[in-house]
Amino acid sequence: MALYFSIFSIIILNFIILIFLRPIERDLSENKNQNSNEIPQIVFKDFQLFDISDKNILTTTLEGEIGEGFKNGNYKISNIKLSYQKYEYREELKGNYAFYNGNDFQLFGNIKYNRSDNSSIESNSTFYDIKNGFAYIPDKFKLSWHDKDGEVNGENLVVLIDNREIYAMNIRASFKDLQTEEINKSKNKP
Repeated sequence: MALYFSIFSIIILNFIILIFLRPIERDLSENKNQNSNEIPQIVFKDFQLFDISDKNILTTTLEGEIGEGFKNGNYKISNIKLSYQKYEYREELKGNYAFYNGNDFQLFGNIKYNRSDNSSIESNSTFYDIKNGFAYIPDKFKLSWHDKDGEVNGENLVVLIDNREIYAMNIRASFKDLQTEEINKSKNKP
């Protein structure tokens, strides 16, 4: 009788383990509290992507701390650095994070744009439409040159890249050419 009781106890114990302690299976795409596009399908850490032209010239470099790719084709990149060659200038764009979907970049937080002609722009958010060739800063910006003493401040900056046109609102500027000032000082010395 003790043997039957032991076998019966083991069967009951196994049944309890099977029912209550089995892994819970869930399909995340059916979860109503989360959208499946919010769950990254792929994650990159400390990465660099390179775009090399047909002439074997490095044209674009994209770096990031963490990159997340989503099912809908969107990407989120933290601590982004984008370097590329446009016309005769080498350009670099940095920000805290960016969203990319193949047609546009949206950058946020501590945006710094530098160009090889010693100009730079700082802002908190930037939208870059790749397909239509324009950039837009919806808030305040500061444009400066490294070899000049001065800057241009404003809001709502629009850059039509292919037309090479720039528009902005509420512009305030101060400007002094340091090279010209040095030349004038040397001319006025006795």
